[in-house]
Amino acid sequence: MNERIHSYYQLCFKLTSPMLIGCGKNENTDNDVLLGSDRKPYIPATSIAGVMRRLVSPEEADMVFGCIKTVVKDGQSKTLSVESPVILSDAVTRDKTYITERDNVALDEYKVAKDNLIEGGKAGAKFNYEVVQPGAAFYAIAELTDGNSEIIPIFEDLLAKASAYGMCFGAKTTRGLGAVELTVRKKTFDLNKALDDWLDFDPFDKGAFEGVVPMEFGEYNLDNKLRIELCLEQNGGLSIRYYTGKIGDGNKAEITNSPLLVRADAKEGEAVKGEYISDPATPSESSLPVVPGTSWAGAIRHRFSELVNDDDLANRVFGFVDNAVGKNKAESAIHSKISFSETVIHYGIPKTLTRIAVDRFSGAVKNGALLTEQSVFYGKGDLVITVNRNVEKKALYALIAVLTDLHNGYLAVGGETAIGRGLFKIKEMTINGKAVSPVNFDTMKEVLDACV
Repeated sequence: MNERIHSYYQLCFKLTSPMLIGCGKNENTDNDVLLGSDRKPYIPATSIAGVMRRLVSPEEADMVFGCIKTVVKDGQSKTLSVESPVILSDAVTRDKTYITERDNVALDEYKVAKDNLIEGGKAGAKFNYEVVQPGAAFYAIAELTDGNSEIIPIFEDLLAKASAYGMCFGAKTTRGLGAVELTVRKKTFDLNKALDDWLDFDPFDKGAFEGVVPMEFGEYNLDNKLRIELCLEQNGGLSIRYYTGKIGDGNKAEITNSPLLVRADAKEGEAVKGEYISDPATPSESSLPVVPGTSWAGAIRHRFSELVNDDDLANRVFGFVDNAVGKNKAESAIHSKISFSETVIHYGIPKTLTRIAVDRFSGAVKNGALLTEQSVFYGKGDLVITVNRNVEKKALYALIAVLTDLHNGYLAVGGETAIGRGLFKIKEMTINGKAVSPVNFDTMKEVLDACV
């Protein structure tokens, strides 16, 4: 084998949505972000390898990332370990990153918060967690030698798929968290000709790949996915409340209060204040209201369940978790076959409204019922829904029926929906790149059938 040629790949993962990789501790929230010894978040190499394995066949995954398997020879079973030929590092960040806190609450069909105790007395209806704000860039290094020449084309094909399909790390990836853009740079050293250069090379140095042009990859079709892209416009106001949060770097966090859930890109040297802008020309410098993927999933799942009247089908499509004691993992959880992105609201007009509650009998203001709330009006945003192709057609038709309700103003998302908040209209829609025009159920069904 010729191991005189060493190839190094710099993998840059730039967050396009907040990321939650938990550390198993709950010192700050119910689920704290994983931090390194420098108190900065990072993406473990095990997570990177785990996500990449799913992009190729099991046989190719074993070749690239190694495996442990049992083989039978001469009637005897043996455990065989295959070492990964790819040396993969953790993905670390070089710049200042921001960690914020998100609140979640489970609502019933009337949008009333459920009791904080579920069956068995465990807390579950109200919880919070930390996320790394989008805009942060994480860098990992992969190393291969020419002794594994048959692995290099498989690995580069895997990187091409990762770039085309997109990657998501951490928890709640089917609900809009952990999405990244991948940029790859490659450097190769022939030790027969450039031994000194190789010895001086530090792949983890900030300028190690400076001047190297990013690798270009061909396009890949989403052969196992349906991708529904919606350009949305608000029909009124939006109120998705955010209670308290921390914005800062590691332990040095600033406490902030914001009436609306907002999201901001990380920017070196500035703390995010949770303000609005009406012009999104510089979204990385200001916070923007956001509809989280969990809100979309909750609203769409509820209407989906009403239409199909089949809880088992809803569970198979949207996933579920059963916390009953005594059930194994296969029985207690089903992974969601549908993913929702987050919707960042641009061009929104923020308004602070003061409201009162009036006693219906006396006509007087109720005691303590004066409240001030902040909402955003007439903004625009995008929603991307990704569905596995193996989902049955009945479920796909029900999904586009729900989207028809959303377009026609019969489905609202967020709070205060009883007073007209949370309504959207679909301005543009595509299914796997094919335009749906006009936006109605029949056209959606026609395009969907052409894509399935």
